[in-house]
Amino acid sequence: MQKRGKTAAGRQRWLCIQCSRSHSLGHETQARGRLLDRFVKWLLGKQAQSELGVSERTWRAQTNWCWQIVPKPTLTGEIYPIILLDGIRIGSMVNLIARTTKAEN
Repeated sequence: MQKRGKTAAGRQRWLCIQCSRSHSLGHETQARGRLLDRFVKWLLGKQAQSELGVSERTWRAQTNWCWQIVPKPTLTGEIYPIILLDGIRIGSMVNLIARTTKAEN
């Protein structure tokens, strides 16, 4: 998403780079975006659910939808001789992480 000026009502207008559609986000969409950012930070970090400032049950209820997001990786067509794989099982899902031996700049 890319900022594209303001609406007549003064709300921020956004342009989707992939589909070229323009729209303004409501408060609920913005709140979900902040919650998703917080969820990803928690998922990739070392913080326990009990340390998030809300009850564990509330956290799971608020972020249940986050587990339903299926990432769509971009195909680059690059071929590497060596790929390192790691993974973690979370419930019935498996998260695989792949990287090459090539150093990133």
